[in-house]
Amino acid sequence: RRAGLVHTRLSILDLSAAGHQPMISADGRLVIVFNGEIYNFRELRSEMEHEGVVFHTGTDTEMLLSLYQRDGRAMVNRLRGMFAFAIWDEREKQAFLARDPLGIKPLYYSHSRKDGTLSFASEVNALQRAGQAGRELDPVALVRYFESGSVPEPRTLLKEVRCLPASHTLTW
Repeated sequence: RRAGLVHTRLSILDLSAAGHQPMISADGRLVIVFNGEIYNFRELRSEMEHEGVVFHTGTDTEMLLSLYQRDGRAMVNRLRGMFAFAIWDEREKQAFLARDPLGIKPLYYSHSRKDGTLSFASEVNALQRAGQAGRELDPVALVRYFESGSVPEPRTLLKEVRCLPASHTLTW
């Protein structure tokens, strides 16, 4: 397995180039792309600094990487805020995706039956532009849309695209 992560950043906490994404851990093992804001990041960061962790940026992204290194997938239970992120573990060749409890930040994914590729994005059209999702409609989702005016997660209107539900994680 291989990974390629792309990100367009809206800088909020640390406007320097050090906060750019994808962000790679100091040991090169982990790579993260993150959309959102961790409201308790200063508290979590302070806790880890007291444990000896040294941070090089003022971003919640770097804090997420360190928290994942320390706590693994259980780290999401410590997070307060609105977020969607993906962490690639180069050693394990594994992706970990997570979404906030209220589902404020979207996270869509598509799994290719042709080559086994998992693609994800914060917008469905990004998956389409990357050639990772077709235009075939999901008939069940379409019926639900006409019945209620919405499509319940994890479905989307597109057959090949799913939305990671609020408060869920996915390991691939």
